[in-house]
Amino acid sequence: MILNTYANDPLSLQENLKHTFDAICEKNEFGKRAILDHPQGSGEVYCQEFHDGVSMELYDCTFREDITISIQTADANPLYFLYSLLPGVGFSHLPRGLGNFQAAVVRSSKNDPLEIYFPKDIPIQLLIFKIDKELYCKNRNKLIAKKEALQHLFEEQETVSTAHLCSPNICIADLYQKLSLSTLKDPNGIYFLEAEANLILGHILTQYVTDNDLKETNWILTTSELERVRQMANRICQDPSDAYTIQELSRRTGLNPYKLQEAFKHLYKSTAVKFIQDKRLIKAAELLGTSEYNVTQVVEEIGLSSKSYFSKIFKAKYSCCPKEYQDQFKNRKILSIKV
Repeated sequence: MILNTYANDPLSLQENLKHTFDAICEKNEFGKRAILDHPQGSGEVYCQEFHDGVSMELYDCTFREDITISIQTADANPLYFLYSLLPGVGFSHLPRGLGNFQAAVVRSSKNDPLEIYFPKDIPIQLLIFKIDKELYCKNRNKLIAKKEALQHLFEEQETVSTAHLCSPNICIADLYQKLSLSTLKDPNGIYFLEAEANLILGHILTQYVTDNDLKETNWILTTSELERVRQMANRICQDPSDAYTIQELSRRTGLNPYKLQEAFKHLYKSTAVKFIQDKRLIKAAELLGTSEYNVTQVVEEIGLSSKSYFSKIFKAKYSCCPKEYQDQFKNRKILSIKV
């Protein structure tokens, strides 16, 4: 089944969904939500228009037959940014379908239609941004000029559409979850929604620039590698007292030290060592505030051996020494543990 929509009219898709799937369309001041409850498809598709030439489509649905959405670009040739939580979605000009936590950047060309492929019986969780290059760049020229990859991306389009499949990015998945349907149903949530959308766009653009900077290297992280590091980070959060070293973390994750550090920077904007230290200090603050441990016992409990070093890094984070922090907590001057 083929559904046609138009690049210069992001809400035209909703009308097709209404006629094809008997979708219920709910409209607010800024967009539409199509609710599908039909033998050929179920779920929701949301379309939203923001400022600066940005519009968004969010798919949370399952189709019961193969669906192709054909985007006509005769009257407009915007940029498209896609992000998929789940594998299976295909897009014209991409060598393969989108994988887990994977983004794609597509430069459309006039009179070169783009197509999105939704295989039947596959759950879809897909986010698509459409960007009007001229409007989007109007107040961002200085930022875009700083990166050659962005200059090329936003310059006048060639005669043929092109696409870049980005490296997997798990960070965006957490932001994607905030664009929940409960938020989308609330017309008063438009301001928060636009902020989250711009944050996701920023992450996709950053990933695109990173991929271009590193296209000559062979260490770009895979989804599996990022997931291993995230699991390791969760373990550190649960038990920061273990004797973690870079060598030990490399052994447990199967990544060399360089890839390991890049994964921590990618996921947590921190080195592995700084991440571990931060979790230990959070645990220390919790123990100082909620247990009868003295400072020496807390140092041992979080896996450190030097009381003076602990006091130094604790003061740098909490602006007071451990004993002062404990006393303030007991006197109710600190009402909650800072993280």
